[in-house]
Amino acid sequence: MPDTAPRHGCTDDAQPRTGKPDPQKPDTRKADTPKPDTRARLVAAAKALARRDGPGHLSLDAVAAEAGVSKGGLLYHFPTKAHLLEALVADHLHQTEAALDAASGRADGVADAMARDTPDKQPAKRPDRRPDRRPDRLIDAYLARYLHDCTDGPPPSPAHLAALADHPQLLAPVGARERVFLDRIRADARDPEFATLAFLAVHALRAMRLLGTRVLNDAEEAALVSALRARLGPQEPQEPQAEPAK
Repeated sequence: MPDTAPRHGCTDDAQPRTGKPDPQKPDTRKADTPKPDTRARLVAAAKALARRDGPGHLSLDAVAAEAGVSKGGLLYHFPTKAHLLEALVADHLHQTEAALDAASGRADGVADAMARDTPDKQPAKRPDRRPDRRPDRLIDAYLARYLHDCTDGPPPSPAHLAALADHPQLLAPVGARERVFLDRIRADARDPEFATLAFLAVHALRAMRLLGTRVLNDAEEAALVSALRARLGPQEPQEPQAEPAK
């Protein structure tokens, strides 16, 4: 009696599986697309929450919900709230440094090359001031960054207040990094003392925002920062004027 039992995975007219797509059939497989950076999404969600609801509502559950990430996915990147706060503070410092680098025309690739070319393998000091660039670019960028934070970005910076309340030790690196920023600003400035005053004015405004002790409204703050920027001089170096003919 012939064997009529069905053969698993094969019929009489089936072709052997070679692993190659059938040219007669459309390929329905999805093309590989880059996945969004989950860690960056979580940091962005935490900043959005701190701005909208206040730093006191910055819980891991709320951040996961805001980012559309499972609690397990969040814990993979940030096992504790302290790790999340540390990332927020680091992000704030990174954004400030990026603004200064952009103003000075500095690029990471150039910096790495300079470090490799240093005989003793120590990081080379990268000059911010170039003869073909106007002075005060860095303090102008620092002031502009504060205005951006006040208008388009998160308050400057909700991460600091949240960290100060729960984990004050996380703010220890901030002073050291800000000192590096100030040293770069002073080295680039036409008048280092005025640049320092402008730098400290930004910190005073930020501190009053964080502590809820503001004495200027948004328009007054913007006018003050704009006045400081105006005192920095023209955007491009002035051409030397020709001496009058005698």
